[in-house]
Amino acid sequence: GSLGPRGEAGGGEAIRVAVHTGSYGENVVSQLNDDTYFDFEAVAVIGSQIDPAGELSAYDVVVLGDYSRELELESFAPALGAWVEGGGGVVGTGWLIYSAGSSTGTPVADIDAIIPVNTSVSFSYNYGPTLTILDATHPVTQGLASFAVSGNNVEYSSGGPDAGATVLATASGQAAVVVGTPGTQGRGVYLGP
Repeated sequence: GSLGPRGEAGGGEAIRVAVHTGSYGENVVSQLNDDTYFDFEAVAVIGSQIDPAGELSAYDVVVLGDYSRELELESFAPALGAWVEGGGGVVGTGWLIYSAGSSTGTPVADIDAIIPVNTSVSFSYNYGPTLTILDATHPVTQGLASFAVSGNNVEYSSGGPDAGATVLATASGQAAVVVGTPGTQGRGVYLGP
């Protein structure tokens, strides 16, 4: 079903996902649409389809992380930020800190405001760490056990998680899966793997 406020399931409807896509996001769209555990309806979008905010009402959540589209973040971040803080959901994936942070120029403050880790810093990562699940009862990590992320990088924020955010998993002691509540109603997730 759709994710309601603060991750509550509801309605048995499909979860409508917009995946900000450039060179790498199509794989995320395919994987979500092929999933059998949840009923996802994922579509690829570019920045102009996220701004203005009215376009966002067609979705339950927006996924960010395709670093090949980093230059678009600044253009749609204000609309996305307002939508998330008003109750929308956002998932930032690995390489979002690289894209939105100081490694690529001026940090994008509106992205930092909705992702539950500090994205304004330079990015950091671990290669092939074990992802240590700290809370296997939270809906984001429910049923997962710790596992090795072999042959891949896990990005993390050198600035750490935001105040009030909940760290659900770490990689080499760094916050790698983090959830938070942007504004008073929003839902924000950071997935470093």
